Amino acid sequence: MLKDHFEKLSESEKRLVMDAAPENLKSPKEHFHPVFLWLENLHEKLGIKNED
Repeated sequence: MLKDHFEKLSESEKRLVMDAAPENLKSPKEHFHPVFLWLENLHEKLGIKNED
C-alpha cells in the first residue's frame, strides 16, 4: 500500500519524502523491485495468473 502511494507522488514529492527518510533507508523502488521481480518470476514458473 505504501509503495502504491509513493509511486503516485510527483518526482519532487518523492524527492522530499526520500530526503526526510533516514540515510540507510532504501527508496520503495529499490526496496520492493527485487521482491516483485522474484514474485513475478515465481508466478510465471508455477503458472499462476495474477487476478485482481
